[in-house]
Amino acid sequence: MMFFWKKSEPKSIFGIKLSLNELEGLLMTLRYWYGIEVDHWINSEASRYSYIMRIYNFQNKTHRSRLTDYFRMAVREAKHLQGSRDPLEKMDFDGTYSDFLGVEINEIENIAGKTTRDILDVWRRCGSCRIHYPVSNWFFFSDENKYNSCTIELSMIFEPFGDDVPTYPVEMQLQVVAEDTVVVSRFSCCGKNYDDFQFILEGYRTFQDIEQRILKRYKEGDRDEFHDPNRPEWYLFDCVDENESRILHGINEVLGNESMYRENLVKFKMEEVDIPGLISYLRVGRKYRIFKPCTNGNHNGNGNGITK
Repeated sequence: MMFFWKKSEPKSIFGIKLSLNELEGLLMTLRYWYGIEVDHWINSEASRYSYIMRIYNFQNKTHRSRLTDYFRMAVREAKHLQGSRDPLEKMDFDGTYSDFLGVEINEIENIAGKTTRDILDVWRRCGSCRIHYPVSNWFFFSDENKYNSCTIELSMIFEPFGDDVPTYPVEMQLQVVAEDTVVVSRFSCCGKNYDDFQFILEGYRTFQDIEQRILKRYKEGDRDEFHDPNRPEWYLFDCVDENESRILHGINEVLGNESMYRENLVKFKMEEVDIPGLISYLRVGRKYRIFKPCTNGNHNGNGNGITK
């Protein structure tokens, strides 16, 4: 008797497809959510964070060594161009090489000799959670198909202010699928694996929406010519309903922002540049409490717990 086995289809990559700009925006949103939920850094300059990008599953040692050399060249160029007064060199530094300043490169060979587990580690410690340090230029190799089979683990490690305090890691597993395009196939935070992490993309889109509304008010002349977005001023936000306005008012009080509300409207004093992060956390992140476990007993271990 003969058996004919159906040829298996190539396994598709499950996850969220993002451009590198969208990935950058998502990391920025998570940085805001960390600050609002854990460290209240909206009022503090003290907390820091680190990026760690770990790349493995290289096709061979040559590809790993070549990519390692490229990263080291970028770090050297960043040091060389820093502080240059030449306009073209300054443009190169600001647009590309500043992302490699202070970056450390480590190459780890698998002692068993299997090239798939040879690792390239790229690490940078960022001085303050108040500042976003971009990493999209770290993916300069996304136009070379030889690296599309590599697995990339990208982590943000948050360090609150104080002694003997826990760190808060966010970890994503990525794969390059096209030039300037990645798929996020796994998301975890503080030891919790999230089966469904579409919500982080919803949070980023909410962040973008609020940011665009603020920019529109500038374009339409609703802001004073000398308005400073970094200076706290009274800001009026129209909530979905009175329940949301009460919650926003409560978050403002926890963060130390002057706040008052009536029905759907909340009036609060805050740096305008931080408002998109706050509203995206209110609309999306608050339900998941990704940096702290839910306290009402509804958390089921897969990241779908809801805080009421």
